[in-house]
Amino acid sequence: MAELRLAVNTCFAVKNWPMPADWLGIVRGWGVERVQFSVDLLDPFMPGASRAAEEIREQAVDHGISIDSTFTGACAYHSNLLSHPDARYRAHALNWYRGVVKLSAAMGAGATGGHMGALSAAEAAAPALRSERLTGLAQAIGILGADAGRRGLKMLLWELMPSACEPPHTPAEASELLARANELSPVPVRLCFDLGHACAPDVLSGSGPDPETVYRWLAELLPVTPMVHLQQTDGLGDRHWPFAGDYQRQGIIEPARVREVLSASPLPGVDLVLEILHPPEAGQGQILDDWARSIERWR
Repeated sequence: MAELRLAVNTCFAVKNWPMPADWLGIVRGWGVERVQFSVDLLDPFMPGASRAAEEIREQAVDHGISIDSTFTGACAYHSNLLSHPDARYRAHALNWYRGVVKLSAAMGAGATGGHMGALSAAEAAAPALRSERLTGLAQAIGILGADAGRRGLKMLLWELMPSACEPPHTPAEASELLARANELSPVPVRLCFDLGHACAPDVLSGSGPDPETVYRWLAELLPVTPMVHLQQTDGLGDRHWPFAGDYQRQGIIEPARVREVLSASPLPGVDLVLEILHPPEAGQGQILDDWARSIERWR
């Protein structure tokens, strides 16, 4: 059975605890030793960004915490990134992502990635345009892979996404696109499977939530999935709920079922990364309590 390693994404710290000493202290208090750094906390174009990343690494070591990976956050998610219909925007996004690779290396992370690109409505509906854009996306990821290899990273992560406009969206598409990217990237391109991103097909078909979709897709993609993002969802959307209170009663994600599926993984290890998102009006106490209870549920 693959070793399952619990970690937290630092999305909880955005705005409320932006200073590394603060969020590292919180993580340490939760008894967690691994984090995935959300790039929302450090702009790669900020003057002195590399030194700031090195300082984060130094403080993490002092707290006994490993920064295993970095990941795109909410800011990048609201962009077309490497699949923008305008070549100027795509070039800027590639430059931005190369900056993320540089920061990741400075933090000592072994992997980076996340949301790679979203198609416009027009491109998603036109097979020829869609094919052209996906080819360009694979080429851009190949460039990122070369950067990652030169800087000592071991892997790029491409997240399975909740919308058909955000490739990859299904197991078949993920397998195809990962194969194309790996032909061009010197380092392996692997999948980050988000538990809440396998619910949209049921909504589109009008059939309602089907809990089995999540487990079926995860099982199908096990060979290319070294990371799973943990969130609770009712199967009707990409909720990013905590595993606590009413959300736990409404949710369809069962940790024991996830563990059962992952027991068949052919990989030596799988990182289980909590990624819980709260609305802006949520109080700090609620955020910390929801995260603490979710961590204990998965621990």
